[in-house]
Amino acid sequence: MSKRDPIDRALASFPKLYHYIPPLPKTLNVGGKKVNVKSPREAILWLLETLAKDTRKPYCLHGDLQDLIQRWHPGMTPARFSGITSELKRAGFITKSQHSGQDDRTKQLALTKRGEGLLEAIKAYRRETVVNSLFKGLSARQQDKLADSIDAVAAWTWPKIREVIKPHSKPRARR
Repeated sequence: MSKRDPIDRALASFPKLYHYIPPLPKTLNVGGKKVNVKSPREAILWLLETLAKDTRKPYCLHGDLQDLIQRWHPGMTPARFSGITSELKRAGFITKSQHSGQDDRTKQLALTKRGEGLLEAIKAYRRETVVNSLFKGLSARQQDKLADSIDAVAAWTWPKIREVIKPHSKPRARR
């Protein structure tokens, strides 16, 4: 009996993995208050943290994060993204640098302590609804193998995902 082609096997598995992860509820309880985590807010917070860690900085660039969010939300216009990040800033979840005359795409976004708390609540929800159930019933050795496999997929895909980021190091000339 021959094994199926690896690409066919992977394609057959994607829907099973993708649909295994349930959506977040519209709100999560954070510090005794209900907080709106409706998409793409949770992705913005999580990817902000991921990009900051990836670049070893306490922030990421507005444009880099916008490029990644647009990958998952193709209808996300720059104006809508800016509106959501402004909403997150007003709610105290992120900070946004305010250099006068600076192109929005080069502004620095960072999580606040409150934003870190919200992201921890999101992670806790994901841990309970996805990760724990995924690892439930597996031996420690099987859990390690599954975690190693997930790490390998992430290590392979993250650089490819980052390719959607356009250079934003210099402000664009104004017309």
